Amino acid sequence: MTVMKHFRVLLTTLALVSGLAASRATAQVTVQRLNFSLLADHQIELIHATDVLTNERTAIQTALVTTGNVMRALRYEMFGTNWATNFPAAELVREVNLVTGAEGIFMREGTRQTNVSAYFGGSAANDFTGQVDAAVPALQNNFSPNTPLRNGHLFFRASATTSNLQNSETFFFISLNTTNLKFNVFGFGETEPMSVRGRFNGTLVSNTVDRFAAQGIGSLYYNSSTNLFPPPFDGIITNAGPTHGMFSTGVPVYLPLTDGP
Repeated sequence: MTVMKHFRVLLTTLALVSGLAASRATAQVTVQRLNFSLLADHQIELIHATDVLTNERTAIQTALVTTGNVMRALRYEMFGTNWATNFPAAELVREVNLVTGAEGIFMREGTRQTNVSAYFGGSAANDFTGQVDAAVPALQNNFSPNTPLRNGHLFFRASATTSNLQNSETFFFISLNTTNLKFNVFGFGETEPMSVRGRFNGTLVSNTVDRFAAQGIGSLYYNSSTNLFPPPFDGIITNAGPTHGMFSTGVPVYLPLTDGP
């Protein structure tokens, strides 16, 4: 009886260990920095806290929205007034699972990260091309273009050696939705497929991950009263208007993660 009891305890222990190992299974993931540089023009609405008469006219203001502004908006959305002490040195990255192809956008600092994909809706899917047709239905009015629009190869010759670089051009769409910063940007740019290889516990995993750089136009909204930008006037100021600029992903880097996509 005692032997059987010990045997059951051993089986239970092994099951728990196996479950814990499965829950901490390592994903083979690439990490790419996500970069923004958007120039937005807005007509300023003046709202004075003292509610006094003024002869100031509304004006057009230009705001430069960078990756840092996007990060601050995300942190304010997630942590409220404690945003400054949470993930203060984080980077915004795109992650791709080399085995399953799953994608996600994460706020990453050191060895810890948190998934912020929900704030980008479905626009991050399929290398930021998943919502192009829905965002710009006029592309489909007369014909359905092939995506990517062009595939080609660049050949570079150095002495007797010729290298071959595959690239393509296509449309992109990215959307951000937080309380204090929102934008929808439709762009066009070039992609470069990059081969990534990694080894973990003796297992070699390799795949191709795209990096891209796109120039785009769209619309943008921001609330400068939450320290996203230095407010030019007193009171709460919210601005919305057209925007243009670029967004891109960096070189993919292999990382074995337990909390990737």
